[in-house]
Amino acid sequence: MNSVFTDKSIEPDEIALMEVIGEKAEYLKEILNHIHIELDNIKIEWKHYGKKYGWQMKVFKKKRNLLFLLPFKNDFSIVFVLGDKAVAACENSDLPKDLIETIKNEKKYMEGRGVRIDVRSKGDVDIVKTLLKIKVEN
Repeated sequence: MNSVFTDKSIEPDEIALMEVIGEKAEYLKEILNHIHIELDNIKIEWKHYGKKYGWQMKVFKKKRNLLFLLPFKNDFSIVFVLGDKAVAACENSDLPKDLIETIKNEKKYMEGRGVRIDVRSKGDVDIVKTLLKIKVEN
């Protein structure tokens, strides 16, 4: 899926984002509220990654990337890039076993292993919160 925000000259805002993701907005609001309540020194910015990928939201703690939000029509995904310590922490967490296996089997890049969560339920929101905690602590 490609981002719905492809026009480089129009940076999305939260109103446009919530409108585009539709019914899934409640899940995103819960994730963003969690980030603001649980973490300090958070910076959120939009970055355009070209016509194919469009605008994506990045969440930082100081200068460290925590997660990326990929917006789609009536949908969104959260992407984490996890280093070795975070991957090890995932193995010792209560994340679903199939997700842990997926993370362990992802190709390892210099930045770490990427994991994408398509947020479609309250359970997915909980997974995002767990992965965020692991990312921040590792």
